[in-house]
Amino acid sequence: MSNKLNMAIKRFKYAVPALLLVFSISLALVPSSANAATTISITSPTSGSSTTSSAFTVTGTASPVRNITVKVNGTTVGVTTSDGSGNWSVNVTGQSAGTKTIEATASYQQLYVNSMNAGSLTDSVMTKINPINNQPEGTFSLFSNGTPLFWVPNGDFTKAYGAAGPLGSPYVYTIDLTNGIVSSFLMAGTSPNPNVPAYNQDYSKVYIPDSDNSNDIVHVYNTSTNAEIGSGIAVGNCANTAAYRPTTDEVWVANACDDTISVINSLSDTVTDTHTLLGSGTCLYFTPDGSKLYAAQCGGTVIYEIDPATGTTVDTINMPSGAVGYSLRMNSIGSKLYIPNITSNQLDVLDTATNAISQIAPVGSGPIGVTISPDDTKAYVTNADGAGGFSGSSISVINLDTNSVTESISVAVAPSVGWFAPLDSSTTTVNFTLSSSSLANTGQNTNRVEILAATLLSSGFAIVVYTINKQRSISNVSAKK
Repeated sequence: MSNKLNMAIKRFKYAVPALLLVFSISLALVPSSANAATTISITSPTSGSSTTSSAFTVTGTASPVRNITVKVNGTTVGVTTSDGSGNWSVNVTGQSAGTKTIEATASYQQLYVNSMNAGSLTDSVMTKINPINNQPEGTFSLFSNGTPLFWVPNGDFTKAYGAAGPLGSPYVYTIDLTNGIVSSFLMAGTSPNPNVPAYNQDYSKVYIPDSDNSNDIVHVYNTSTNAEIGSGIAVGNCANTAAYRPTTDEVWVANACDDTISVINSLSDTVTDTHTLLGSGTCLYFTPDGSKLYAAQCGGTVIYEIDPATGTTVDTINMPSGAVGYSLRMNSIGSKLYIPNITSNQLDVLDTATNAISQIAPVGSGPIGVTISPDDTKAYVTNADGAGGFSGSSISVINLDTNSVTESISVAVAPSVGWFAPLDSSTTTVNFTLSSSSLANTGQNTNRVEILAATLLSSGFAIVVYTINKQRSISNVSAKK
């Protein structure tokens, strides 16, 4: 292992750079441009109109570069993407006559990725990326005081809590993700050192480990008022990472120096169990149902599978090569744990059914974080040069169906990790009528009926065509022997 990597691991020994972000003690975090809500409209057909064709085109406008889904009477008939000017169209075929309700929805989920910009901390930023075309849409300016900040958004992505972590700052930061305002308050204690936070089940409380190496506790705060609840919960040595166990009232805390995990009941705010690991597990990742826990040695080579029901170590999993990065992510169903391999420059995946680790795809230099798209089809790997000088400046986009890199996104220096914001969508409808489509397709005049008759004459057959209009008058009688 290189000296640079050893220095990097030592730097982050007591905190997980999975959520690394550089902010300022300054209270302003101003986005370069505010996010406008997604909009959509249907320009054709217009509401109340009618057509006689079973095939027609739905056109409209929306926010630029959004996923567009069109339904007719509740059935999806087409999907497309609005262009850079917001225009879109979907061709519809095979419709029967009757009243039609056309529903069009525009949607996307923006990806936020922070960059430490280690070479110039005063220029650190968070980049907002549109995952449809993988293009940056703006940035948050992060005026840094030189300390990395761990941050975790709440459930609806309106607020986040963070802390300075291993480089030491006694402040807890709250970030209003709606308007980009940052505030801070001093954590209580003799020499507090806040680390990676976690929420309880309903996000009404946030649990922030305080690793001062002598009086490690977890502080609990009311997320509505930021008021501290109680005087802290005593845990193990070097408490550095908190993680909520899904579907329970438990918050688990990794204690890096004594190789233990403290289990906190979030209803009583007391430690109910302390589990001993076979080694240090500084990064905690639960499956979505909370039935498994993977405790990884971030920066190291071992991942432990823990049975949360008993706290026992079920399996010790060694990396086939390389070392674990600083931010792992589970897919939505918990069948795969994605691992940025910081020294082998690749994305690996752990199959949670077998605990086998395999390579997904090679990426850039020193990847430290990965974010999985909500539909589990893409991985975004931050190439920060984490085993070197943290000078990388790209994000590899991987198609998880083909396990291939499809794109590289240029961002500010030392990108760390990303979070997807909730789905932003808008829906509109129009009603119109489709009449006599079957006749219209044959090119016939729907205002008349033609009757074909055969009459037996003495010299042979006569074919007679009677044309009857809607007024029931007979015209255009023709005969042919």
